Amino acid sequence: MARDADDVARKLGSSSLRRAQELSGPIAALASVVLGVIKTKRLRDAIIQGDKPVSTILHGMGQYLGAAKDQRRDAEELKNDLVRSADQAIPVRGESKAVPPEVAGSSLALYEFSRLESARLLALDQQLAATAGLVQDLSEAHAELVRGAHASATDQAVRAFIATKAEAIAKQVNVLRNIKG
Repeated sequence: MARDADDVARKLGSSSLRRAQELSGPIAALASVVLGVIKTKRLRDAIIQGDKPVSTILHGMGQYLGAAKDQRRDAEELKNDLVRSADQAIPVRGESKAVPPEVAGSSLALYEFSRLESARLLALDQQLAATAGLVQDLSEAHAELVRGAHASATDQAVRAFIATKAEAIAKQVNVLRNIKG
């Protein structure tokens, strides 16, 4: 999977796929670690070896979320600018004049655009918030695993913390699945 993303990004040269290309190395390294765990069953060593690839992936996800939030803010500003410009362009009737026929249709189109775009941006806000929560929970769980692997936490404490984080992660995944976009 990681090599496929790298190949696609390289062939297309797409900036949106560049993140996949940048993360493909750490993902491939993580896959190697996971295969090593399955083969050797030496969990502590695998966690220590997997620390850097997992940390790199989590950091990359944080950067991606930051960029997505910036783009969302830009989309909100663009929507507001478009609505203001269109609103100013729609003629306003005087006190004793009839409503021009184009005003009703223009006003309705502007309202509908604003309503749909606001709903889309709200769904995007919800997706970004849920994803940020998921990344935060994954980061905290990873940090605790690494701490436990270096024996600065007991196995029981690590298991209890991870069980709590697993529930939080499952809840965030369910939130993401239920967001209408």
